[in-house]
Amino acid sequence: MTEATLDWLSAIAVFAPLSQDERQTLADQAARTHLAPGAELLKEGAAGDSLFVVLEGVLEATVQHAERQPTVLGRLKAGDVIGEMSLLTGEARSATVTSVTSAVLMRIDRQALQPVLQARPDAAEAIAVVVASRRQAGDAAINSNIEQESHSDWRDDLLGRMRSIFRIA
Repeated sequence: MTEATLDWLSAIAVFAPLSQDERQTLADQAARTHLAPGAELLKEGAAGDSLFVVLEGVLEATVQHAERQPTVLGRLKAGDVIGEMSLLTGEARSATVTSVTSAVLMRIDRQALQPVLQARPDAAEAIAVVVASRRQAGDAAINSNIEQESHSDWRDDLLGRMRSIFRIA
């Protein structure tokens, strides 16, 4: 991919713990995805082994509640990361993401990230801290009156799942 792809990865908190060479490795293996308005990128409950970085356009994340209308979690724009929890933990997708406008995204698969994390397990720990902070902030916004799991417990659980999925010693 281009130098611009590397610049995008350098500016994203999830990839901040990686070296420039490690980000270059991911950039070289990243693929572009183009979406038309209304196209579904991710489906809540589906398996996922990739994440996406929004390069252009606007997308909307929603969750379905039993017999009610879907709840809009928010809009995603250039620079936002989508799908990192499924990539890092093996969990099913937690939301449906649909394009509001035409969109261009960068896709990074588990196969691209695995050798990077296996070679440098401390990067996995640093990524777990970043993702746990984002998850906790998101959960707090959605469930402001529900007691939240402690940040360190969730980070440790996330790191354990990452070590298993990416086969990190």
